[in-house]
Amino acid sequence: AKSGVYPNPATTTLIINTPKDLQSEKGITIFDAGGRIYPLKIIRRLSAYSMELNIEGLRSGVYMIRLKENGVYKLVRIVKM
Repeated sequence: AKSGVYPNPATTTLIINTPKDLQSEKGITIFDAGGRIYPLKIIRRLSAYSMELNIEGLRSGVYMIRLKENGVYKLVRIVKM
């Protein structure tokens, strides 16, 4: 399985999938175009490979989600409606 973030665009929640176990939330960062980092609000772990985040508190706009996979960072662009 490859990593992914959906739905995109999103309104209230996001689901993050990774091919390897998400050992912890430390491997996930959400930030905006200005580089400001936002706290993760985890609703629940769906499995060892995915979690659901609450993004209701984010303003509408474009954000980047940085995922750490096997020691490598991957960026995913998301749109918050």
